[in-house]
Amino acid sequence: MLDKKILNKNDLKVSFIFMILAGLGGLLTGLYQLPLLSPEQLQGMPNEIFISIFTIQSALLYGLILGFLGLKLSRATNLNKGLLQTIFTEKKYKFNLGSAKLAILFGFINAAVITLSEKFVFAKLIPEIANSTSTFSPLYLLSGIVYGGIVEEIMLRLFFMSLVTFILYKIFARKKDKQDIPQSFYWISIIISGLVFALGHLPAAYLSFNVTSIVLFRIIFMNAFAGILFGYIYWKKGFEYSIISHMFSHIFMQLLFLPILF
Repeated sequence: MLDKKILNKNDLKVSFIFMILAGLGGLLTGLYQLPLLSPEQLQGMPNEIFISIFTIQSALLYGLILGFLGLKLSRATNLNKGLLQTIFTEKKYKFNLGSAKLAILFGFINAAVITLSEKFVFAKLIPEIANSTSTFSPLYLLSGIVYGGIVEEIMLRLFFMSLVTFILYKIFARKKDKQDIPQSFYWISIIISGLVFALGHLPAAYLSFNVTSIVLFRIIFMNAFAGILFGYIYWKKGFEYSIISHMFSHIFMQLLFLPILF
């Protein structure tokens, strides 16, 4: 069950850290997206207002509120492994190098699958990809690392995946023991959160593509695949390792695969 003490002091401290990081991620992403938007899409909104709204929304909604709820849900579903467990106990935290290596490997695999499928499958079917070239942007890389690696992991793994697991546990579990939650519940929550992660990329797709069935399949395939990898790492190793995996996925994609393939 969720914590009886709603305003746990440690939860608040960690949530404020999430808020700061999420605000930074929102700022970087807003700065990157702004030049890509047309005046019609901005609807006359001043650039400063657009950036401010994006930053504040990311900080307060994703970092503070969803981060706070995610911390409680992760403990209620036994998903608070690694760093999150030691924050709320007297155990000494020990960074697991093996888990970090696995997280980086998953990031490499995800980057490879996405870029190779783009080059050799989707570029043949989607004209916008076939005609595109890779231009390195430090701002895009930073926004991917901070917003993707931290903000999206707070939203989709720490909060949403934990929430789905909690709902399944409360409705369907025969034994009300969070130490004995069926593995199938975690797999279902990983897949659902991966699909939600994919659907969350649809608005951006409408800005860049003539959306067809193959474009929809591309979005769902690539992002759901990533979400399943990150969700598995979160479940088995801990939240910090899903962050590492997501961050390195952007690093490998931007610094290795895209320059070579595009």
